[in-house]
Amino acid sequence: MATIRVEEALDSSALAEPSSASRLGLTVFETPASVEILSGDLIRERGDLSVVEAVTRAAGLTDTSSPGNGGTALSARGFSGHGSVMQLYDGTRFYVGAGTLTFPFDTWSIDRIEVLHGPASVLHGEGALGGVVNVIPKKPTRDAEHQVRVSVGADDTWRLGLGSGGPLAETLSYRTDVSYRRSHGWMDDGDSQSLAASAALRLDVSPALALTLSHDYGD
Repeated sequence: MATIRVEEALDSSALAEPSSASRLGLTVFETPASVEILSGDLIRERGDLSVVEAVTRAAGLTDTSSPGNGGTALSARGFSGHGSVMQLYDGTRFYVGAGTLTFPFDTWSIDRIEVLHGPASVLHGEGALGGVVNVIPKKPTRDAEHQVRVSVGADDTWRLGLGSGGPLAETLSYRTDVSYRRSHGWMDDGDSQSLAASAALRLDVSPALALTLSHDYGD
């Protein structure tokens, strides 16, 4: 009888090293905490067009937004609001003014979203009672890649996304992403639009040292 051989690759998210949960370079398997990673490809395959839609797919997170807070208020483990569920962008904390936090909005430029369930004040300071949400954008890579997204929907809604990345020189690489969304809405005077742009340059100084310069814009 012929030998039957079965091969399967381990889910790469289990081997990822979430920066939101540890400073020791531990993988999800090794981290003594509840960590969930939502990859950008999975987010876009699901059709999640906003960060809030994507984040609320994670276990135990719900959207508690209301007009005036930018639509990004979250609730986790009985704790609600920006002072209880911390939101980071590429590891940088957002400080909310007047209860409003509107960036990032579009999921086009996202590489992944890391969700740390439970208190994390030891790592992130006050305001991380219910959990931490870290939105990580796409980064420069050594492999050339280019993406385009065009979509239309009901209520005169349309979306455009452009992305490009790759090497510029032997030690220099880049990444740029632009997305735009416009909708007339389902009710009178319900027009809305959003624009997001990001750019990054990475210089590989040595095998152990890389410098990255990045800029992000949202409106």
